[in-house]
Amino acid sequence: MGDGSKRDVKLQYASPGTVTITFADANFTFTEADLLTSANAGRKRALKRVFSQSPLTGDEEQHWFDRAEKNALSAPEYTDLLEQLRGTPENVAGSLTAPQTLNAEKLVPRDLSYYVRLVGPIQAQPSFRIL
Repeated sequence: MGDGSKRDVKLQYASPGTVTITFADANFTFTEADLLTSANAGRKRALKRVFSQSPLTGDEEQHWFDRAEKNALSAPEYTDLLEQLRGTPENVAGSLTAPQTLNAEKLVPRDLSYYVRLVGPIQAQPSFRIL
């Protein structure tokens, strides 16, 4: 622990990718933990699983497969990937099913990548001239 003391913990593998660490007085669940594995084949398998549930664009997925080919993801890379996955239409729709107070912030994603994943990239950007 932070103060140098030691505690017994229980490590449990739940559904694919989910790990729970249990202390006597608290549980901590980590989803998509298998993305952090040091085994190349395990990382690829984890990426295939998460992309089947929350697909990114082809370029984004290829970037992560190429990155995972090299070595294990760093903490910032893992965080970036999870943020991208949470910004997919599948996850946004899933998050809206929970009882909550809805507002424009929750209903209308601001990130352009959400819309690229939803309908595809913009083919040609119009240019507007201001007179």
